[in-house]
This record gives sequence, C-alpha cells and structure tokens, in this order.
Amino acid sequence: MFNVIEALKLVGVKTILSGIRPEIAQTMVNLGINTKDIITYSSLHKAFKHIQLSS
Repeated sequence: MFNVIEALKLVGVKTILSGIRPEIAQTMVNLGINTKDIITYSSLHKAFKHIQLSS
C-alpha cells in the first residue's frame, strides 16, 4: 500500500488514509513506515469533511 502511495506522490496525487484500526497503526509504527507526509483520519466522514473544507 505504501509503495502505491509513494508512486502516486510522484504524479502529484495527495493521499488521505482513513479508518486505520489502532492495531494496524501500531504495526505501521513497529515496521518503521514513515507516515509523516500522509494525511490520516480516524473515519471516512472526517476525511470527507477535510476534503470539502479544502476545496
């Protein structure tokens, strides 16, 4: 998934992740995956709200 995000970034796509369960987030941290440049939200509703306010 993160390889796809990096590839999308190369063509100018801004990625937003939503609904990541806490155990998945913990696994990402344990694997050392850099999520600094990825916008994340706890729910799809919050992600859509961000998109609406951004445009």
